[in-house]
Amino acid sequence: DEVLNAALRCNLTSTEEVASPQEITLYPNPVHQTLTYDLGTETPMSVEILDIQGRKVKEVYSDASTGRIDLSDVRSGTYLLKMTSKNGIKAKLFIKQSGM
Repeated sequence: DEVLNAALRCNLTSTEEVASPQEITLYPNPVHQTLTYDLGTETPMSVEILDIQGRKVKEVYSDASTGRIDLSDVRSGTYLLKMTSKNGIKAKLFIKQSGM
């Protein structure tokens, strides 16, 4: 939780509200190539992948609450999936590992 809170502080303004990370399902975690997300009943405006320093690695514009993101070109490490919708922001950590 400390890492998640630090990452969120780097990427969110004080007026943005963050929903519980348990509301996002990510699999597989750790991921090797393709990350699948399920945002429950939320309809996203954007889904971002941020590295642990808060730099944007990828951004996907989607109106679907489920989707897949190709991470084959992303280095191994810890990342944050950040979803923005009209209801606020949700975020969850995941780990990217090199392919087997």
